[in-house]
Amino acid sequence: MFSRILSILLLIAGLAIFGFGNYMSYEVTQKEERIAEAEENEEGHRRPVLGPVRRGIRTEQSETAERKIGAAKEKIASSEVTAYWLRGSGMALFIVGFGCLIFSFTRNKRN
Repeated sequence: MFSRILSILLLIAGLAIFGFGNYMSYEVTQKEERIAEAEENEEGHRRPVLGPVRRGIRTEQSETAERKIGAAKEKIASSEVTAYWLRGSGMALFIVGFGCLIFSFTRNKRN
């Protein structure tokens, strides 16, 4: 009886972890799209610069935007690795739980 409860808990935990990994993958995809839009906006909205002061401000703004985009890309890369790890761990827990559940039913039939 204990092995069945444990296997069911492993099944549920595996599904929950896998589901959270899928959710993180979805969020990563959304953030990648936002970054692509930000990069596109940064390149597409260039107006003529009329003076050295404006040129300096524009350069500073673009450097700041590039730093923010770079930091966001690093964050996305780590989130993507975490999402893949969670999905793999969830599948592994599910498979182990399913195997334990099958084993607990077949062991009781033999006795």
